[in-house]
Amino acid sequence: MASHLSPQWATTIDRPRYDVSLLYLEEALQAFRADCILSATVMLGVATEHAFLLLIEAIDKNPKHRTISSLIRKECGILRKINKFCKVLEQERIGLPEEIREDLDICLSAILTIMHNFRNESDYPSDKIIDRKQSYILLQLFPDCCKKMEQLLQHYG
Repeated sequence: MASHLSPQWATTIDRPRYDVSLLYLEEALQAFRADCILSATVMLGVATEHAFLLLIEAIDKNPKHRTISSLIRKECGILRKINKFCKVLEQERIGLPEEIREDLDICLSAILTIMHNFRNESDYPSDKIIDRKQSYILLQLFPDCCKKMEQLLQHYG
């Protein structure tokens, strides 16, 4: 399958690690171009979820940070896991390198927006439908979000 991703992706993230996320991102882009906005949003959510789970997996492998991953793993559902991770990060923010702290809120907000838009608090699909403009914005934010998760993965992993 020909890649629809821009060349900037080559320097933005570690392609082999994020192959599954990128596969779903390409599907999201194809769906968006076909004006299947709900499908694009769902695929983008799956791509985001995969990237987030890679981060949690890396944290879990580092004995120094297992407390963090155990707090997150106790939560049921991906939305609750992300919310818990954001709370943990807020407590640890001061100890994070400047590169990670920069734009962290924007990236995490984008992740939460993606998840909130197609899942409710019970982690089931919601009745909220995202419009084309919102979908476009989230597609634009995804590279930076993924890069931020990679920075967090390097820090905690």
